[in-house]
Amino acid sequence: MKTAHLIRASITVIALAMPALAQDNTQVCHTPIVTKASTAKAVMNEGYGKVNFKVTTGSAEAQAFFNQGLALLHSFWAYEADKSFERAAQLDPECAMAQWGIAMAAVNDVRRDQAIKRAKELLAKASDHEKLYISAVEARYLGEKTNVQNNGFLGASEPYKQALRKIVALYPQDNEARLFLALALMSGYERDGTPRPGTIEAVSLLQNVLAKDSNHLAAHHYMIHATESGRRPQDGVPSADVYGSLAPKVGHAVHMPGHTYVHVDRWDDAARAFEGSAEVDRAYIRDNKETTDHAAGPYGHNVHFLSMVYGYQGRYRDALKAGLELLDATNKPGEEKSRTAFEGRISVMRTLVRFEKWDEILNGTLPNEGQFETFKAWRYYAEALAKAGKGDLAGARTHLDLLEREIAWVKDRFSKLKDIPQAARQKLQMRALDVTPYDIRSRILAREGKAEDALAMVRKAIEEEIKLGYSEPPLYPVPMEEVAGKLAVDLKRWAEAEEFFQAALDRDPGSGRAYLGLMQAQQALGKDAAARDSYAKFVKAWSKADTDLTRK
Repeated sequence: MKTAHLIRASITVIALAMPALAQDNTQVCHTPIVTKASTAKAVMNEGYGKVNFKVTTGSAEAQAFFNQGLALLHSFWAYEADKSFERAAQLDPECAMAQWGIAMAAVNDVRRDQAIKRAKELLAKASDHEKLYISAVEARYLGEKTNVQNNGFLGASEPYKQALRKIVALYPQDNEARLFLALALMSGYERDGTPRPGTIEAVSLLQNVLAKDSNHLAAHHYMIHATESGRRPQDGVPSADVYGSLAPKVGHAVHMPGHTYVHVDRWDDAARAFEGSAEVDRAYIRDNKETTDHAAGPYGHNVHFLSMVYGYQGRYRDALKAGLELLDATNKPGEEKSRTAFEGRISVMRTLVRFEKWDEILNGTLPNEGQFETFKAWRYYAEALAKAGKGDLAGARTHLDLLEREIAWVKDRFSKLKDIPQAARQKLQMRALDVTPYDIRSRILAREGKAEDALAMVRKAIEEEIKLGYSEPPLYPVPMEEVAGKLAVDLKRWAEAEEFFQAALDRDPGSGRAYLGLMQAQQALGKDAAARDSYAKFVKAWSKADTDLTRK
């Protein structure tokens, strides 16, 4: 979510000193990478979106499958893109660009290098333009290790960027080269919203493409990514409003507009985007028997995000139901270690903590850790908060001790593991867990009436959360500015409460919890007109809620 500038201004130097954390590569929304060939045959589907890039082939059908593969590649659905490129290669074994497509999609499969080799063998049959693309895909895997887990996004190698620049220079009418270059150049933003190197140029390239082709699905997709974590997410709204309609059978395309909407106080639209995406993914899973967590795309990420949005709208039952559905979706052999299973656990925990369902946390609603070592630590975190919330401070300290021991154990374990995708996801969670001791201690101190110590501790928690960088959904289960504001209200520190809640709204425009807390602080400070305005905004934000915060 957005940076909370008021609270965070005093610690901007921390964020600026940690550029690698400003927008974490591992947590950018993307589909799983291809690690093996599909046994299913590609089929043409108009709902996958339209791209027209003429390649050298004598087969109209091969051209059609190539175009479909390219459209899917632009929507980060590498699994289906790979199938389409493979089909194009079967229809025309001499089509060099079909091999290029396989190499672009099958990034973690031995077929990637085989496809590059085959494409080079077919160079005599390729145009000069196509030869540059084949050189580019070879360059994509040269030099520094490419961040292939993100489709080349946020981690493209320098040789790849230079190869794309050459295509753009020699073929100025080639929108595809501009789009791939824009994607390769994106490096996100610092936590204060300052664009990192390459991001401004990427946006310029995307604007150039949209000026020529206002319905290019990739330009809209990448514009959402290029703007969502910066100071002006509203610049991505025009793209968010159309992208899903350009590829309505691609779950990721239907999902992505929500990334913009959550930053511009369009929570209902975000919920609709994620609900629609979930329906598309469910239909795909139902109709494709070989589908795995990998093939279905980021279903778990999408529904987790949906659950989070419901949480911001005060829809506890819907938020919990969404998380539990992810757990139900993995109750079959082979799925327990999947991304979906992990997202489900985190989603349920986030919801219970966000709504302060202390009894439910302690009475069995919280899932077990299953195969995920880090989730055992998250269980201790939630249980410590529940104990503190119910006034059992001794129990809270006991669970805090268990939590810190578990964090140390898991960190030691992961330091010895290879960076496989599952381990990488859990290592990311380890960084988020570093915030938890400060969060828990601040709540214990507040319960003890130690106001100064509690406020100092919660500010430290905010600093630690900043270090996590940008991710969606946020890595930490609750916005620490809101936690700090509520803590300040409980301590009757009204000026600090106002400051914290305003910062929370800078981060998450339209947050009902923040508006209600801000109203309470403003009322106590004698700012009656401002308090009435904040309350009206709370009522609007909470219009679909099933939880009455005013009685808490």
